[in-house]
Amino acid sequence: MKRLAELLVSDEAGFNFAKYVKYPLMMAISSLLGQYPEPTRGNTFRGNALAWMDIRDEYLKYEENVAIQAMAKVFFDLIICEYEHDSPYEERIDSVAKQLVMAYLTGNYVLRSRPPASLWSEPLSKDVEAEEQMLKAEILKALKAEDFIHCRVLQHRLTWLLGGREESD
Repeated sequence: MKRLAELLVSDEAGFNFAKYVKYPLMMAISSLLGQYPEPTRGNTFRGNALAWMDIRDEYLKYEENVAIQAMAKVFFDLIICEYEHDSPYEERIDSVAKQLVMAYLTGNYVLRSRPPASLWSEPLSKDVEAEEQMLKAEILKALKAEDFIHCRVLQHRLTWLLGGREESD
């Protein structure tokens, strides 16, 4: 049995999934979701909707692939709009966000060290060594306080900072 990734990129029997399904679907979704009003700080009031707006803005600042950027924006805007005006969606979005955080904290959701440099412009820390030392000190404090969840988050940040490689100390 083929893996899902293989099925999505194969060109068996002349059928190109990306060409005939993915791209038309992306265009239709973009067209429909593009009709939502633009969420702004002036018309958005729920705290978590504002947090999603911050996440969207931070993400879009670094995404340089125009197609991915356009799709990401409409998806983020959909989440923000639905969160802002529809309580059942607000509750479900919160539930998914909580599940992602818990999966991350328990190690069931592992982040790549960094997105590929191609078309991604997130700057590296200007002083990686200083940030590394600060994180190590914070990890020690968290361990002494027996705050193991915070310690795990800091360890993940340190791994991210070091580009996904484990520290050698």
